[in-house]
Amino acid sequence: MMKKDLLLPHGCRKIGWAMLIPAAALGFALKLADFDLEWLAAAFDRWLPGMPIIETLNNVALIGTLAGLLLVACSRERVEDEMIGRMRLNALLVALYANSAYIVAAALTTYGFKFFNVMVYNLLTLPAIFLAVYRWQLWQARKEAVDEE
Repeated sequence: MMKKDLLLPHGCRKIGWAMLIPAAALGFALKLADFDLEWLAAAFDRWLPGMPIIETLNNVALIGTLAGLLLVACSRERVEDEMIGRMRLNALLVALYANSAYIVAAALTTYGFKFFNVMVYNLLTLPAIFLAVYRWQLWQARKEAVDEE
């Protein structure tokens, strides 16, 4: 039976970082402004009447961040071997456990509209935790390989 590899080409990682960084920065800026950007909406309303600019920026930030995370996390390494595959699986399991704990804690501590906000952030936690754990494991493995030499 032929094994199918569903990873994206290595070059997708650069595209992912190019999407992730500005989209996440936009999301943080929107959150810091508490989504109260009426001045921006008024400025855009002159040129684009009726366009919901705040909602559009929110969607760009959310979708761009998620797409960037997925492109970075699901791109193959330059050398993809069994050890890398094992690290991916381990990182995915850690991310799944952490994300499940996050959902349980959120369900027990937040209510109403705040819970909806938590669930929106939950869209990003699984790939973000996976990426952080996987990159940390790769860094540790490369550090150990250099130390052994």
